[in-house]
Amino acid sequence: KEVGTNLNALVVRPNWNQKGKVQTYFSTRGIMRKIRQCLQRKDTPYVCGCLETCTHRPTLGDLRNKQGVSLVVSDRTARLEYTDLPRFRGDTVRTVPFGSMHYNFLVGLNEKRRSIWVIFFTLPLGGNMHDLHTATFVQDEKLSAFYAEEYLRVHKVSVPLTVPAAC
Repeated sequence: KEVGTNLNALVVRPNWNQKGKVQTYFSTRGIMRKIRQCLQRKDTPYVCGCLETCTHRPTLGDLRNKQGVSLVVSDRTARLEYTDLPRFRGDTVRTVPFGSMHYNFLVGLNEKRRSIWVIFFTLPLGGNMHDLHTATFVQDEKLSAFYAEEYLRVHKVSVPLTVPAAC
C-alpha cells in the first residue's frame, strides 16, 4: 500500500489538554488550537513575534482583534492579509532583507506591554501542516522577555514589507 504525503496521519498521538506553565504539543491540531487560544486571551492586548509566514485566516482574524501587533516575517511576499492588522511598533509587518528565519514564535504582551507568555513552534502558519511539528507554550515573564528581546534584535535589522494597494 502506498503511503500518502500526510506524515501526521501515520503517527497517532494523544490529543490532550495540558495545564501548567510549560505545555508541549506535537499534533498539528493541538498546536493550532493552542496558538489561537493564546491569541484570544483577554490579558494579552498586544502580540509581537517572528514568523516564517502567516497566511492562516483564523490566526489572522485573531490578530486583527488585538490592540496592537508587530511581526517580522521571513516570507518577503507582499500579502494583502496583513493590511488591516492593528499596529503598535511602526510597520505592523516587516521582513528580513536577506536570508531567512527558521523559527516561529509569538510573545503575548499585557496592557503595560510587558511580556507574559511565549509560544514557539515549528509549524508555519499557512504552510505545510501535514509534516510533523512541535510547539511549546511557556507562561513565564522572564523566558518570554528573552523572546521579546530576540524579536527586538530581529526587528532592528528588518525592513518594512511593502503591501500592494487593495484592488
